[in-house]
Amino acid sequence: MRYGLIIILLTLSGCAQITSNLPMNYESPADELINKGWGALNDKDYESAHRQADECVALYSAEAKEINASCADQSDPSKYGRCWAVNTVGECLALKAEAYYNVKNYEAVKDVCGEIQKYYFNSFIFDPRGWPWKPAEYCKDKIEEINKESE
Repeated sequence: MRYGLIIILLTLSGCAQITSNLPMNYESPADELINKGWGALNDKDYESAHRQADECVALYSAEAKEINASCADQSDPSKYGRCWAVNTVGECLALKAEAYYNVKNYEAVKDVCGEIQKYYFNSFIFDPRGWPWKPAEYCKDKIEEINKESE
């Protein structure tokens, strides 16, 4: 009760803001790694993209695995921030899978996607333009593409 009163007072005084659009404005502690990873991928520096993704996974995967099950419904913005580790690791692994895909290392894509589907299936991402996507769905689509190419 006391904490609720403090939050209300801080909000009314202008020292704190309550936002309903958390997914659009939420910043993960790993944003720098993620941004560098996507930048490297866009520059076709796949080694650097893998390094950024691996560092991200090493830092946050333990926490992400613990909370994945509680992150099923992230359409509620209050859950999005609480699930940042799952979302971060899911995005980093999707980045890594895309780097493997670009060099046609399809077995590695399947391995990375298997990890997403096993441990981070509830990850949910808002890209910089605000478009939502799920790494597990990305993986499903990529694996279907790979399987069609090998037919």
